[in-house]
Amino acid sequence: MLLGIRTELRGKKRYAPLAMAVIAELVRRGLKQGYEWAELGWTLEDNRLINAAIRSMGSTIYKRYRLFEKPIGA
Repeated sequence: MLLGIRTELRGKKRYAPLAMAVIAELVRRGLKQGYEWAELGWTLEDNRLINAAIRSMGSTIYKRYRLFEKPIGA
């Protein structure tokens, strides 16, 4: 499942409640099925909206992945 939003729609505050509602529903269904934890996958470090949503659920961001670019053969 992806919570991505097209680039041209990002930053629109009206999508924040929708993302939170989707996350809340996923948590509700997971708990009902007996799940005790979930991996939220990779999120970009600068994606403030999704990282705030993760923290608002009481979750912890415990790992960071970064991509770097370097020209080859330069």
